[in-house]
Amino acid sequence: RMYGPLLRHRRDFVREFAAETYAFLLRKLPVADQLLAALQQVMQQVLGGNGEHQQDEPAGNEGIAGQQGSSAADAHARHGLAQLCFQLVKGVKKRLHSRADELLSSAVLPLLFAPCPAPTPDAADALASAICDVIGTAVELILRHVSAAHSGPLWDGILATASGDELARQLQQSSGPVSAGARALLAMLARCLSLPHLLPGVTGRVWGLLGGLSPVRLAYLPPALLEPLLDVVRALLLASEYGEQVQHAATLVGQRVLLPMVPGAAAPASPTADDERRAELLMALAAELAWAPPPVCVPLRPPLGR
Repeated sequence: RMYGPLLRHRRDFVREFAAETYAFLLRKLPVADQLLAALQQVMQQVLGGNGEHQQDEPAGNEGIAGQQGSSAADAHARHGLAQLCFQLVKGVKKRLHSRADELLSSAVLPLLFAPCPAPTPDAADALASAICDVIGTAVELILRHVSAAHSGPLWDGILATASGDELARQLQQSSGPVSAGARALLAMLARCLSLPHLLPGVTGRVWGLLGGLSPVRLAYLPPALLEPLLDVVRALLLASEYGEQVQHAATLVGQRVLLPMVPGAAAPASPTADDERRAELLMALAAELAWAPPPVCVPLRPPLGR
């Protein structure tokens, strides 16, 4: 309660100093679950209370002026919370804190999939989207601070979260709502892969993560999830550590991602809007890779039970 008004203060230096001091206190919590619960609480208080504590705002704002004040307060709140998450894992001399791996994988990144108590489903979705924006900004702050040689804890945290059950459940569904957390996590992965001077072995670990995906499942992913996943594929191709990997990667992408969508290979009899959007995304990637299906395309079928 004491730090909430400071984390959403209109002055940058106040938010940053509050984030730095509060992060020091949060790191003293002995159990990761306690830290996650504390972060959830402060996220809900600060993002949910923007309109209650707008500093130095004149009363009676209405219309466009009122909307601009509310928008500014929301931006201040998100920046303050992003600074808090950043300060939790920040180290000195372009390094991360010695507990950064644990803090990221156990407390900061799990916020992407944490439940958001709210009076209505729309309010819960809005809060989840705001939290994802906060975590995305925090990752950007980390990327600006840490050197490539010391970015291992960030990669460990992101890949541990990407290998978890939450994203796996999303990648197993063919319909239903797509969580903001899953989209945000894939966007972070693509963003990190776009950096120069990646740590050796990073692209191989991400290829290993994608290699476990079923091609049949990929062919029926909701477009809202398929689009950021294909951005990860694009970033991987650009980040290949050796030239010969690109051709191998393109072949793998063709086999696992593009082949299921070739006409005649499990094509739906009555395409829906999602089917058309999915095909559009996949064919755009095929054009970028200059990939063509094999001359004889065998339709994918589920394996026969014994």
